Amino acid sequence: MTKKITKITKQVCGALRQELNAELVDLAKRFGLSAKFGNARYDDYTVTFTLELSVAGVDLMREEFLQNCVQFGLMPDDWGKELNWGGTTFWLKGLKPNRPKYPVLASDGKAVFKLPVKALDQIKAVNQEDRDKALGEHFAAGSDRPDVTVVDFKPRKAGAKGATAR
Repeated sequence: MTKKITKITKQVCGALRQELNAELVDLAKRFGLSAKFGNARYDDYTVTFTLELSVAGVDLMREEFLQNCVQFGLMPDDWGKELNWGGTTFWLKGLKPNRPKYPVLASDGKAVFKLPVKALDQIKAVNQEDRDKALGEHFAAGSDRPDVTVVDFKPRKAGAKGATAR
């Protein structure tokens, strides 16, 4: 028989989390989802858990990167590429366009770090060399128009000269 709870404490929250997590994992699997409990807030009479449900097997950081890569002058296959910043080797894991100072997410294998846009310069330089090489090979083959359209897109800041509000 289960003991009736009269007051919420840290220990009660821990026990509840374990029980709820066990039940939730089975429920989520039936729907093809993965479930994760986040932080809990509690007082003497209530506890609130944050809960995240997502489609199982989908890498959310990768999906977000694929949506935003062109905005930063990158290609979809740049996800996971190696870059060096501040003497440390990182792997590109994500982009957050709404973070003006540190929109680049990169991992050193242990943790994910926020980096400035300048950290992408190495990857962009390699990409430009690859594009130039591909165009050079195409024109050397005698074609008068390239198969590849190279677009250098740089979003304008709001309020910049020539920028219009939509």
